[in-house]
Amino acid sequence: MKILSAIFIVLLLHLSESHSLEVFNCTDSPTDQMEVFKKWDNCLGTVNYPSGSVFVGEWKKGQKFRGKQVYIDGTYYQGEWKNGVYHGKGIKTSKFFFNKEGVWQNGKFQIRMKVDVENYIGEEYCIEKGLVKGSAEYDKCLMELTLLN
Repeated sequence: MKILSAIFIVLLLHLSESHSLEVFNCTDSPTDQMEVFKKWDNCLGTVNYPSGSVFVGEWKKGQKFRGKQVYIDGTYYQGEWKNGVYHGKGIKTSKFFFNKEGVWQNGKFQIRMKVDVENYIGEEYCIEKGLVKGSAEYDKCLMELTLLN
């Protein structure tokens, strides 16, 4: 009987944890206020910078983590970030057909390779949140990330 009780408790804990992993929007998004986005963690948010550029994507510990930044001249970078610079898999494209696709490290382009940023960002983010492929929550998560495109 104690074993059944323990299994039941573990099952309840697992179910309650899976509901707490839903994707949510950052508080007060969109914003142009640094004091607002510096508080964002594990959420999706939009920042409109004074320069005219816009970032839409995932934030962790007050910093860009994955997403798309579009600059005033139409150039954009879509991919991973670390410490405010391009870092990880990403694509940078300009209106003049300049295209760098591959791996970035500390803001510098390192290795050219084919990167499926849309699916990588969406699928990885949703899976990291503990969502199961094919579930309604997973589909909702991917739909919310279409803001990146």
